[in-house]
Parts: sequence; structure tokens; C-alpha cells
Amino acid sequence: MGMFGCASSPQTQEIKRRFEFEAPKDLVLEGVLRYLSSNRIPISEFRKDTGTIYAERSYSSSIKDYYADCPSGRTVREARLILNILVKDSESIMVHKTGITQLTINLQFQRAYTSTNIHGAVLDSKYFDCETTGDSEGEIYKNVFEYVANRTNLPTTAGVEYEQLDRKSADKPSL
Repeated sequence: MGMFGCASSPQTQEIKRRFEFEAPKDLVLEGVLRYLSSNRIPISEFRKDTGTIYAERSYSSSIKDYYADCPSGRTVREARLILNILVKDSESIMVHKTGITQLTINLQFQRAYTSTNIHGAVLDSKYFDCETTGDSEGEIYKNVFEYVANRTNLPTTAGVEYEQLDRKSADKPSL
């Protein structure tokens, strides 16, 4: 008779997975491919015409807590990342403004867990899903945005209204 390790479920949270660029689809795709290659994430399938990228990476170490909220329990030091990215141009996403490219990032983290008998011997290992924290999606977006911005005339900061601290002065600082 074996005893099985327990695992608690991670918390579900809302994550930003869809981002828009005022840049050509091919340039956004280049940025995504550059990010994946520089982070050694192997691409298992790439369809340029549809803008679809599938990638998967296995880790021999644990997933960092700031990337994923994984169930607690007895773990094996194995984890994997499954990544589906979709890049669409304005015609494909049916927006009225031309020149918009949409980047959708779907990440799935998994960690291997073990079950043991009463003597501590490992009986089985099984992968369970972890919840992404959104930091990975944000990291991918930031890297792609910087890649695109360095190759076009896109602004690298958001337009924010200047709030005057000195109410007497009507001058805004120059950038």
C-alpha cells in the first residue's frame, strides 16, 4: 500500500497576455524569435504565414517563484515551459487602424511531483500545471518592444502628462 504526496493548488490571477505594437508583423516576429534564441528556448514549430510559434523547454532545476505559482508538495527538480505565441497584423485582428500588430503570449509552466511509499521510496512522478505570475509574459513583451523600438521610430516611453509641482510656473520640462 503506497502513500501519495499531496499538492495544493496555486492561486488563479488575471494576466496580461495580449500586447499591441505599431510595427510590421515581420518585425515583431523577429523580436520574438530573437528573444527565444537568446534564452535558449527551442522552437518546435514556426509558421510565418500565420504568425504562430510553438516552443518548449525543460529545466533540470526549479521554476523561479516570480515566474510561476506552482502547487506545493514533494517535487522532483524537473520543470518545463510550454510556450505558444501568436503574432497577427491589423487585417487579421480586425482593427480599424492599420499598422497594428498584436502579440499574444500563452505560457504554461509545469513542475514534476512525486508520490512515495511509507518508506520514502519514489513510486511515481507526474507533471502538474503551475499558474504563471505574468512576469514571464511581461519580460517577453519588454524584450520584443525594445527590439522593435530600436529598429523603428517608436517611442520607448509612454506618453504621460506632466504634473506640475510648482503651480506658478507654466513651463514643462524638456525631454
